[in-house]
Amino acid sequence: MDNENQHNAPNVLAGVKTDARDLSDPTPVPPSAGSQSLPNPEQVVIYAKAAAGGARSTSGFSVILCKVDAEGTHLRAPKLITGRKAGTTAPQMEMLGVVQALEALKQSRELPVILRPGLEIIVNGINRDMETWRLAGWKKSDGKDPANLIIWQALAALLSGRCVKAELAGSNHWADFAASAALAARDRARAEWVNG
Repeated sequence: MDNENQHNAPNVLAGVKTDARDLSDPTPVPPSAGSQSLPNPEQVVIYAKAAAGGARSTSGFSVILCKVDAEGTHLRAPKLITGRKAGTTAPQMEMLGVVQALEALKQSRELPVILRPGLEIIVNGINRDMETWRLAGWKKSDGKDPANLIIWQALAALLSGRCVKAELAGSNHWADFAASAALAARDRARAEWVNG
């Protein structure tokens, strides 16, 4: 992907309300599937989850950023970022969560990233489909635009020049924590809509 895209990422996060905090949980991050350790001596592992439903399709996402060593030991406190917005779907929100996490890492472009979303469409999009769509003028093989095109383009710009591996989160402490935080973000969005 060319560096030109890096500076032309659309602002897909407009209207998303976010909160961030450090976590004091020392639970190690599990290795990639089929390996005994994470692939690099220092990297960021991102867990992303989303929840949607209810009035006005209120949705929330959570992402947890863990800077870890090859054994999954935290090198700094994990960071939780949650976001919420009405009128979005869970897949859109999970993708927006990934965008938010990568935005938070802009100053650490040299660090490899292992992205662990809960949705296979995001894993396949990042590992396989996105580059094919980009080379075809952002069209799928049937000539149509991919769903959530503008978010995919923002992701492409943020991933440009970065070492990223995407894999499904599976079930572990951090994936479960992210899922609970996404539900809380969705409920907060719902409460803001009802009271606002």
